[in-house]
Amino acid sequence: MTVADDAKTGGVTTIPVTAGRPWQRFGTRGIYLLVVLVMVVLVIIPMIMLLIAAFTDSPPRPGDPLGNFTVENFNAILTSRGITAAVNSIIIAVCAGAFAVAIGTGLAWVAARTDVPWRAVAQTAGIIPLFISAFVGAMAWSLVASPRSGYINLLFSTLGWNITWDVYSIGGIIFVQSLYYSPYPFLFVYGALRLMNPELEEAALVHGARQWTVVTNVTLPIIRPALLGAGVLTFALILEDFPIPTILGAANDVQTLPSYVYSLMTVAPSEVNQASAVGIVLLALLVIIIVTQRLLLKGKAYTTVSGKGFRPGMIKLGRWRWPVFSLVMLYLFLAIVVPIAALAVAAFSGARYLSSFRDLFDPSAYSADAFIDSVTSRAFIQATSNSFIAGGAAALFGLVLFVLLAYFVLRTNLIGKRFLGVLTVAPVAIPSLVMGIAFFWTWSVIPLPVYGTLAVLVLAYIARFIPQGYGGIAASMEQIHPDLEAAAEVSGAGKMRALWWATVPLLRTSIISAGLMVLILSIRELASSIFLFTSRTRVLSVLVFGQWENGQWDRVASMSLAYSAILLVITVVGGKWLKPA
Repeated sequence: MTVADDAKTGGVTTIPVTAGRPWQRFGTRGIYLLVVLVMVVLVIIPMIMLLIAAFTDSPPRPGDPLGNFTVENFNAILTSRGITAAVNSIIIAVCAGAFAVAIGTGLAWVAARTDVPWRAVAQTAGIIPLFISAFVGAMAWSLVASPRSGYINLLFSTLGWNITWDVYSIGGIIFVQSLYYSPYPFLFVYGALRLMNPELEEAALVHGARQWTVVTNVTLPIIRPALLGAGVLTFALILEDFPIPTILGAANDVQTLPSYVYSLMTVAPSEVNQASAVGIVLLALLVIIIVTQRLLLKGKAYTTVSGKGFRPGMIKLGRWRWPVFSLVMLYLFLAIVVPIAALAVAAFSGARYLSSFRDLFDPSAYSADAFIDSVTSRAFIQATSNSFIAGGAAALFGLVLFVLLAYFVLRTNLIGKRFLGVLTVAPVAIPSLVMGIAFFWTWSVIPLPVYGTLAVLVLAYIARFIPQGYGGIAASMEQIHPDLEAAAEVSGAGKMRALWWATVPLLRTSIISAGLMVLILSIRELASSIFLFTSRTRVLSVLVFGQWENGQWDRVASMSLAYSAILLVITVVGGKWLKPA
């Protein structure tokens, strides 16, 4: 076999599956067909359920005939309420997505390529906000910056300043989402920067280019796949996020498409068909973004890793070292310290509202009784166990699927691989609320005893986080030349063995990052869980959100604190695996 057999398809170098012994080719194609079957079950069938619900006048239920065809469900998006929600969604997603990518990329560059003081702190800052669930962060910031009784507004009043910070506005929603969605671009860009060969940067510096010119004209263009992948993913996640707009937008009636979907599904009687139609609109918006991303990358190569060894270079910041470090600490203060302190005040005081800022410093107002009672309750312990089992299984089985997806889409010339690539990003376009209902219909129809068990949550989490897991691994695999696998095959290894021994070791940073992200996201996931849990399979996110809906703020704050502590331990322990491989 020779590497010259490589074929170029769509600008990506691939290794033909026709090479190798017959049993090896059969094994590779058999695994490919199995991956396709898994994607059909996880993505295609739920999407069919979504389409059926959007274009009929009754939801699909087991044993019931299909409803009558109609397009009237789409009238929901043409109402003034629907149009306002769509405009708000686009404004918030564009602004919050841009800020989140800027923050995440900046932190990744500082942590991966500079000599900033205590670089490990910058490295941790990039991922540590993952330990606060987005809706927990929204609830914490509603304590801090609600216009009437927020702690910071009480401070302004005490100081005599005529300033009000209203987190219940579009600006407040953008601010909170920017804080808690920046870890996604960080994880994408950090891995790409660590894999980037510094020879091109060094060549530019030798020829007299300034450091900033090198960053903007050499570094960022090379990692463009990771940047675009992170941008598309972050935009889509914010576009379909419902807890933050629901919690922060309710007071001023700031509604987005996801909160509109949630209201349609929770109204009595629920408007499931109209909610599905709005979900189709969200899907169409994301398809436009994905096509734009593909056009921007079409016909360009971003390979920077070959058989030649290298060491990532460090950029000296000089007099900017401490100012840059101060910005890292400011981000940690806003994303972590402030919301955790607010939750602690509410958890140990049991009070949602304070009359003055001085009340924060009254020791007699605090007690640990409510906190201990909440975190030792049977409901909390069972929900914690369920979250770990479901999240761990989703990360373990999901990683196997993500690596195989990246290999088949980027490295082979098998029929249907382009469509498989489209399926890997399709779940991010399906609103998580709608996906939860689609999974409910799917596993009610399929004659397997899955619904009502943790297995349905595991499947939902894997399907929900395919874009995140696949995106992080695929962006790094694109930077590894297939010559390494071809060399292994020349030595007699089969394709799967070459993948395992040649490519996977180089991807281990991205693989561990993806597994960590899927585990944490699964434990944080609320929207897809809320329609799939039973009394025996309730997870932490559902338990805390239920307490918030019931207005039990002492329990909300106590459970949120413990919930965040659990995610913090996972993030800190897993964070060390993000160090350079």
